[in-house]
Amino acid sequence: MNVDESYVNGHSHFVLLVGTFDNDPSITQGAVLGLWTEAALFPSIWITDSRVHWASVDNNSALHFIPFDNKEENFVIRFNPDTGLITTLEAMRFRDAGDQARKILWIPQNEEGKYIKGSKISSVGSATWMDQGKRWSVFTLEEVKYNVDVSTCIQQKGP
Repeated sequence: MNVDESYVNGHSHFVLLVGTFDNDPSITQGAVLGLWTEAALFPSIWITDSRVHWASVDNNSALHFIPFDNKEENFVIRFNPDTGLITTLEAMRFRDAGDQARKILWIPQNEEGKYIKGSKISSVGSATWMDQGKRWSVFTLEEVKYNVDVSTCIQQKGP
């Protein structure tokens, strides 16, 4: 299934087989959480963005607070005690659009031992909706490029 999800300049856009959703509040919340999950690829944003803050939970986990629409959302981030690398993120995320949507525990996870060559960035990740109890999606990262000008393509929609 192809998914086209974006959050650009405070606006969300989400395309699935069942329809297209623009700026639905529930979908926007999910897009923001997805964006900050992907920020694990450039984690300096997690400590250089003044709107972000952290609170310790225990030796291997922390609460990570991120900005969203003049308020905050948060993740529980769990770390491998041996490597210090992120193993899972947990957040209450909307899966559906509309007034009847409800938040469900959403768990993105890094698959340990599979890294982008020359880095400690996990090359395989997955996402699970807790009410489904199994992986909803698996993501494979083949290449990472930093400091690339994306200004001409960031506003584009579609694959």
